[in-house]
Amino acid sequence: MLGVPHISTGEVMRGEVAAGTELGRRVERYVAGGELVPDDLVVELVIRRLTEPVLVDRFVLDGFPRTLVQAERAYEWALERELTLFAVVHLSVGEDELVRRTAARALTDGRADDDAATFRRRLAAYRQATE
Repeated sequence: MLGVPHISTGEVMRGEVAAGTELGRRVERYVAGGELVPDDLVVELVIRRLTEPVLVDRFVLDGFPRTLVQAERAYEWALERELTLFAVVHLSVGEDELVRRTAARALTDGRADDDAATFRRRLAAYRQATE
């Protein structure tokens, strides 16, 4: 749409897990337990995606940054490469709608981390770390 890569941290993580990489195995331990993936690992995954096989200098990130630590590390990374990060957009969706979407996604995509209990743990962790 904008002519730049759309990089979803969730897709990057699921791709690493599916490929059985060392990073994917580290991610899988958290996702399987319904936990948020730690900042250092998320930043490592995003930076790897932005630099391999070549540096991507224009992009839209989806699901990143989610914490102040992630935002600070992204800023430092961009500064070192003389890149400017222009904006962060936060979309707010009500909890009932999030539950509905997650349940629908569980039916269509069959994702193991989309059961109600896991979703509620992730939502609580999101609220604590992000809001």
